[in-house]
Amino acid sequence: MLPDRYNMRNLIRSVRNPKILLKESYRLYNSSIMKANSYRLKQKYGKGVDVMSEDWDNLILLDACRYDYFFDAYEKSDLDGDLECRVSRASQSWEFMEKNFEERELHDTVYVTANPHVELLSDGIFYTIHPLLDQWNKKLGTVHPEDVVEAALSAHREHPNKRLIIHFMQPHLPFLGSTAQKVRQQVNLKGFNNNEFRNGNGPSGKSWYQFVKTDKISLSETSQAYNETLEIALEHITVLVGQLGGKTIITSDHGEHLGERIGPLGKRQYGHLGWETDMYTKELREVPWLSIPANQRREIQSDNPIEHDALSDEIRDNRLEALGYL
Repeated sequence: MLPDRYNMRNLIRSVRNPKILLKESYRLYNSSIMKANSYRLKQKYGKGVDVMSEDWDNLILLDACRYDYFFDAYEKSDLDGDLECRVSRASQSWEFMEKNFEERELHDTVYVTANPHVELLSDGIFYTIHPLLDQWNKKLGTVHPEDVVEAALSAHREHPNKRLIIHFMQPHLPFLGSTAQKVRQQVNLKGFNNNEFRNGNGPSGKSWYQFVKTDKISLSETSQAYNETLEIALEHITVLVGQLGGKTIITSDHGEHLGERIGPLGKRQYGHLGWETDMYTKELREVPWLSIPANQRREIQSDNPIEHDALSDEIRDNRLEALGYL
């Protein structure tokens, strides 16, 4: 296949300019490494877990939570269950929802979520959805885990015979905790909402990961801030599990790159955005699967769906942008 005009022009420019040739060659090398890695892991692990086919009464979703970091945080938590590593079907939130929820009738399930991507789902999939419209914290640029807990318990009281999916935004940026606060002050990131790529709110409009790339935030500080955010979320999840009853699974929609190199001489990778869907790396796809048993299971009943309050397109896009998705 002949290259299109755009790539042909780049090729000609590359031949004429050694610096451009080197940059383009390195970009193609990294792309090839990522694609080869994706193919190898797909062959090894397959498509990933279908969360809706698993046995649970409560499915608690962390957002962008890696298995290795969860393993360490779980060891220090008060949670008690059977932990294993599973492979997610997705490397981004919307991809996760699309591959696990779309084109299904899940009328025995209520979805409580802090993730704005829920507004992209087709109508009538769940019995109902509880998007956290009123709990969005403008200062934080996200929904605090304490507010997710309150919403989940309210939904359980309102729908006691339904399965619950409870989707937290942590440990996804913006980070919480003392390390994140200290770093934000050091680099003059305003408030907590520090992940805006289009309307970034640092002095030069940069996000957390962009500051890492320029060495103004270290990889160790990033790792610590991510870990503290996860630990904060697990403290609140521990309270939630103790009050919900029923069998609970704690997992994640996808993982996160925190400065790892993919392949020899590959460039460091950060976050999970900017990738085409179906990107497959261990950091993005290996997620926790903590199963917490219950003495008494919930009697689950399927009913005709009921309507839920939806975000306006403007608010949805603003929140997606605040989280770095737009």
